[in-house]
Amino acid sequence: MPQSSTKDIDHGWKEFTREVKDIKGSYTKVGFPSDSKAKEEDGGSVVDIALYNQFGVPSKNIPARPFMSLAYDKNKHKINEFKAKQYELVKAKKSSAEKALMAIGEFMIGLIRKEITDLKEPANKESTKKRKGSSNPLIDTGIMRSSVTQSINMKGKNV
Repeated sequence: MPQSSTKDIDHGWKEFTREVKDIKGSYTKVGFPSDSKAKEEDGGSVVDIALYNQFGVPSKNIPARPFMSLAYDKNKHKINEFKAKQYELVKAKKSSAEKALMAIGEFMIGLIRKEITDLKEPANKESTKKRKGSSNPLIDTGIMRSSVTQSINMKGKNV
């Protein structure tokens, strides 16, 4: 009796299932990493300045200007649509899990930077406006805005 043999032709199925599994167990964090060395021109930590602005510091008369949470809250629908599109690209083998997470992070960075630029309330005091030469509450030198970043975690490992 002749032996029959079968040949397994993958057509990318293994890679596809790996990518879909990878994206389900992974995430991107966007914001100001606690280990950031970024400093404002006056030497202040950008992380601290972002925290002071996000949550406020009553003892220093710094009101909360929650730019990060506003960026998310105002754009939940857009964010969810963008995430869904990235997931579909991975499923269609047009992107990798890592590239999709990178794109989601860049999308979020753009939303946060836009909120930093657009936020007007609570306004700066007149003395602050004179010192800065600007009325934008969250932009002095622009360093905080440009320091928004992301880190990708693929199934427990930072990429």
